[in-house]
Amino acid sequence: MIYATGYVVIIEEPTVKYRKKIKRKYYTLEFLDEERTETSLKIKYAYTAFLPKSYECRFLDDYTGKVKPFLERQMSKRIVRLQVTHLNYVSEEAIQKMNEKRSKRRK
Repeated sequence: MIYATGYVVIIEEPTVKYRKKIKRKYYTLEFLDEERTETSLKIKYAYTAFLPKSYECRFLDDYTGKVKPFLERQMSKRIVRLQVTHLNYVSEEAIQKMNEKRSKRRK
């Protein structure tokens, strides 16, 4: 899997209530900022995502173009701007260990 972090700006209707933190299996969004106008609401989040490996990508930097479509599919939201700040390879075992540590901290 590929570990990606960065910033994303999502556009919503002005009446929508947004969440400060959204945590799913393959991505996490943490609220940073909002910009309201009469016609829209732009919400800026910091994201962490785990993308599946792709046979099309030979190098790590090739995954930069895969992040936006992946997040749009997962969230089914309209992404206006996306910035990738970090990419790295990660194994399934490492993800399981991170999840185990998180669950121990919660108890």
